[in-house]
Amino acid sequence: MAKLTKEQFLATFGESRHRVDGEGPPFDFWPYFDAIPIADFEGHDCSAGIVDNVWRMSPGPYEHVLVNSEDRNVFMVLVLDGELRVVHGHRLMDLNREYGLDSSNQACAGLPCAIAGRGRTSWPIRVARPAADRWSERAGQGS
Repeated sequence: MAKLTKEQFLATFGESRHRVDGEGPPFDFWPYFDAIPIADFEGHDCSAGIVDNVWRMSPGPYEHVLVNSEDRNVFMVLVLDGELRVVHGHRLMDLNREYGLDSSNQACAGLPCAIAGRGRTSWPIRVARPAADRWSERAGQGS
């Protein structure tokens, strides 16, 4: 379980990034998410498991999966290594704190607000069910 430092997290960015639409997750990362220590959420509630934004870094193997919290502009980011098919690590991204945003502003998901919010990715919303049922439901919706 790797809680990434700011430097480690920034090292997973490529020269460019693009939003992932029309694809399902490359592997089931929810067991990793479920095992993240509660302290790593810093008091923010991401338990609904809603993913509206996924970004693929290029060049490189990484995808950033932003799991929404109940607080605007706050996400638990899972960094997936698509080549190794493992979760590289995680980091709480609080844009309000890092960039001095007002939590009443538009949610930006780590990118300029003009880019963010162009509709939900095809990644299904996570539902609160036993792990086996959760993944089979999500995998069926991602196609």
